[in-house]
Amino acid sequence: MKSHISRIAKLFSFAAIFLASKTASADTNTIDMDIMALPDYCAKFIKPDLEGTAKAQRWDKLLSGFDGIHHYCFGLNKYNKAWKTFDKTERSSLLKGAINEMSYPLNHHFNPKHPLSPKLLYDIGKASEAQEDYKSAIDYYKKSIDLNPNVWLPHAALSDIQVKLNLKKEAIETLKNGLKFKPNSKPLLKRLDKIQK
Repeated sequence: MKSHISRIAKLFSFAAIFLASKTASADTNTIDMDIMALPDYCAKFIKPDLEGTAKAQRWDKLLSGFDGIHHYCFGLNKYNKAWKTFDKTERSSLLKGAINEMSYPLNHHFNPKHPLSPKLLYDIGKASEAQEDYKSAIDYYKKSIDLNPNVWLPHAALSDIQVKLNLKKEAIETLKNGLKFKPNSKPLLKRLDKIQK
């Protein structure tokens, strides 16, 4: 009888170890998938064992002068996770968290001359737009354009919201302005052609 109980205990122990290893493996895969969806410079914040690697040190040097980069990265991660759920309440919570995290650098020693600043503003705009806070999204897209008008993405995003809000004249103006800086931008040209038809 003791032998039988011992075998059952061993079997349960083996099953527990097996399931724990599968769960750990799934968590690792999730983290790796999360990292793949983020810019390289965010990897060490999501997976701390990457801290101190040559790649992480190179990014630290390139991003010096941008305070709160880890908040920006956590915000991007929350934004990405928001689109992995079908639960609207959870998505809204993740998007709100993303906006809060990404806004931290804006409120703490924001450096508008840093090359990453226009992207930060654009990403906050995307999260705001996903929350259907179009006024804030428009403001962030415009600020992103002001800092670097040579990137087509904020021009396109701004014009998309303007079209959604039936502001056709403003959308055309936004696209034409973007084309002054990126005259061969296919996404901007396609949008302009579609609006003007």
